[in-house]
Amino acid sequence: MKRNMISLLWSIALTMTAGNAGAAESAAEIRAPLRWYLTCGDLLCGDRSEPAGQPACTTEEVGMPCAEKLARCGGFSTCGQLLICTDHDPRASGCPI
Repeated sequence: MKRNMISLLWSIALTMTAGNAGAAESAAEIRAPLRWYLTCGDLLCGDRSEPAGQPACTTEEVGMPCAEKLARCGGFSTCGQLLICTDHDPRASGCPI
């Protein structure tokens, strides 16, 4: 009886450990990769300078992989758009009107 109880507890412990490992793997698979996306920019375009303090984009392009979440760069738009490194498109829910 004691041996059966130990076997049962050991089986439960192994199942719980395997379940937690599977959950961690699932979360890693669901997490989207970081990519460069355009921000909304200004409501009105015109001859205006880029937001202060933003480095100029060099090799960054929309849709390309990136490494540092929330990194930004600009220098290509007179509408105040920047590129941002994130795991989702910030314009997907619409831009402010």
